[in-house]
Amino acid sequence: MTLDQQRWIWLQVLAASIAQGLPADKSVVRANAALALAVAAYPNTGSPSDLVPLYRLQGHGDHFYTCSAEERDSAVANYGYTFEGIACYVKAP
Repeated sequence: MTLDQQRWIWLQVLAASIAQGLPADKSVVRANAALALAVAAYPNTGSPSDLVPLYRLQGHGDHFYTCSAEERDSAVANYGYTFEGIACYVKAP
């Protein structure tokens, strides 16, 4: 992923977050998270055995991403998140 592509993703998410009324500090956090996810999930050339699922959960007006099944299950059981499925596959952390 080129630096220009990364900048474009970051700016798009930042602008959308501000347009939704999020404060600037939370918008920057959201943009940073979206960029990290995009870079991690960008066409991965690793072998399938190198990849793990990135779980997506929704709750409290936000999304939570984790590669840990234990963390996913805890967020659902203890913090009111809803498991939405596998967002993509990424290289193991």
